[in-house]
Amino acid sequence: MVRQSLPCKSNPKTVIFYQDKAPCHAVRSVQEYLKQIFPVFVPIASMPPISPDLNVLDYCIWNILKQRLNKYGLISNFKKLKKILQKELTAIPQEVIRDAVDSWLFRVSRVEKADGGHIESK
Repeated sequence: MVRQSLPCKSNPKTVIFYQDKAPCHAVRSVQEYLKQIFPVFVPIASMPPISPDLNVLDYCIWNILKQRLNKYGLISNFKKLKKILQKELTAIPQEVIRDAVDSWLFRVSRVEKADGGHIESK
């Protein structure tokens, strides 16, 4: 299930799996399953509560999308918003997304040094 859906035919042995704190992810059987598949797995018990500093969408992608949406002004309906978001999301270069993901381990170490507190982006 998880193995087949990894992007770019990633090898589960080289992937660091980090999840959000959704209740369905916290179930013991799910945690055990993910631990078996991913040798480098961050268990839910080791994750700081709701940390936007460790969520690529929060610390990178949403900011880019917000900047891109500014050029459209007021968007009058959800259908139009969805179309614009899809267009602008696909326009974000993969290199930018990859760099944001690659910065994750560094961000983890900074959050650890801040004892789970907020970190300033550089």
